[in-house]
Amino acid sequence: MMRKALTLLLLFASLAAFAQNAALIRRDPALLWGEGRGGTLHEADSAALSGLCERIAARSGLSPALGETYREDVRRASSRLVEGRYLVLRYLPAGQVAEVFEPRAGRVRELIARAEQTADPQYYSLAYTLARSLPDYPADQLEQLRMRASGSWTLQDFVSREADAVLAALEPRKAPEPAASLRQAVPERREPEVEHITVRDTVTVERELTRVQVEHTFSRRDTVVVIPGSPRSTTAVPLQKTQPRALHGFLLARLGVLPELSYGAMAGIGTAWGGYLRFDSNFRSLQTDYDCRSDGTTDFGLFWSSGKRSVNRFSLAGGAWVQCFDGLKIYAGGGYGRRSVYWQDTTGAWARVTDYNTAGIDLDAGILLDLGRFSLSLGGETLAFRQFSLSLGAGFNF
Repeated sequence: MMRKALTLLLLFASLAAFAQNAALIRRDPALLWGEGRGGTLHEADSAALSGLCERIAARSGLSPALGETYREDVRRASSRLVEGRYLVLRYLPAGQVAEVFEPRAGRVRELIARAEQTADPQYYSLAYTLARSLPDYPADQLEQLRMRASGSWTLQDFVSREADAVLAALEPRKAPEPAASLRQAVPERREPEVEHITVRDTVTVERELTRVQVEHTFSRRDTVVVIPGSPRSTTAVPLQKTQPRALHGFLLARLGVLPELSYGAMAGIGTAWGGYLRFDSNFRSLQTDYDCRSDGTTDFGLFWSSGKRSVNRFSLAGGAWVQCFDGLKIYAGGGYGRRSVYWQDTTGAWARVTDYNTAGIDLDAGILLDLGRFSLSLGGETLAFRQFSLSLGAGFNF
């Protein structure tokens, strides 16, 4: 019984202390405060933070939406008074309001410094977005950021929740659409009726003893001419059908000339456009004993070269071609490619040079020139955007 009495006494004492402290905070003109209630402590604290953010925004000349973007900074700078049952009072001395904006101002300065170091205008765009939400930010400096960031970047190029929130708060809100009951019924638009004018006349057909009556019907959209006549003056004109383009193909032998020799083949089929397959290799493959790097180092010491070098190249790709002009095609496609470089040491063993090896996507493009039954090709390839090569081809059409 004594424990229950003490518990109730402490509860009433804490409620009285909370009420007294809360009343002092509300009456103190040097304090900004926000109060919140909720079903949980988190909901009550969030409501109190929203109220405090609105007061700070109103004091600083910001909109409530921009004030909400400082929620985390307000949480760190403010103090909290909690009642035992989901009542929270968040407060902050008015003289410390500037501390709320300092973290974001520091991030703006950091982004400007990074933009000056990297010469990347994208950082100016993010700095400009954040600076627009700072109160009393110098107008001339804001205009400089806008000019440096103009046209260089869209917000989706950066991952920044803070910038997303600021940009969303800066966008004007759309006015809600009127209710369906308040909308005025728009009369259905009808096309005006078309007045047809018919003119009949009689014309004389040379070398014919009959007369042909011609009826002309005119309207805004079309003109219909009906010429009824005798069977003797009627001539049937057969309709010409458009012949489809014939299917044809090509087969070429390829020679890679740069950066090293390689050999391959290319075949395609289609009409005005089609597809092709391509294969290239220099048919060199070596069994290596260990790996080395281009600076001459290995995992167990230095590499001593005998001066011999070998390269293995392989690529398989496919794509599409289109007939641009009579006798000229353009092709482009992609596939997989691999290029390996090997060095021989003084003992006769071969080592694979790891940082000279390239493997990945292989893109190619070029032109095909038809000379009668023969075809010539000129194209270029890039392997993983690191290795570029040039190839020639010759073959025939079928």
